[in-house]
Amino acid sequence: MGKAILADLLDKNKLSASVTVDAAAIADPHHATVSPSAVKAIAEIGCERWIEAHRPRKLCPYLQERADLIIAVTDRPLARGTNSSNKVVTDKELFGIRISNPYPDNQDDESLEKYRKVRDEMKRLINEKLDEILERAGAIPVV
Repeated sequence: MGKAILADLLDKNKLSASVTVDAAAIADPHHATVSPSAVKAIAEIGCERWIEAHRPRKLCPYLQERADLIIAVTDRPLARGTNSSNKVVTDKELFGIRISNPYPDNQDDESLEKYRKVRDEMKRLINEKLDEILERAGAIPVV
C-alpha cells in the first residue's frame, strides 16, 4: 500500500519523473498477488493503478543495489549490510512509529477495516515526511 500511496503523491506533485517507487518484502511473500483487502483499501482512495500489476516478491540484492532509499516496514530489528546501511531506514526511524501489519487478509469486513487503518496511517505519515523521503533518496524535483 505504501508503494501506491507514495507513487500517487509523487505523481500529483509532478515528481514521478525523478523517483521510481517499488515494493518488496523482507520475508518471503505469503501469496503471488497483493492482498485483496489491500487492493480494495487503495482503490477507495483512487490509487489502485499503482499496484494493479504488482506481484509480491522478496527484497533481493539486485533490488537493494538499484535502490536509492529502502523504507523497511518491520516489527523486528533489521539486519543491514555494510553497503546498504545508509540507504535503509525502518518505519520507526523515519516516521517515529511502527506501522502495524494488517496481514493476514481474511477477505472480510474486519480485514478490510484493518487495511483501511494502515492505509490511512501510511498516507498521513508519507505526506508528513515527503520532503525527508525525497532528500534521503537524493531525488531532485523535475520542474
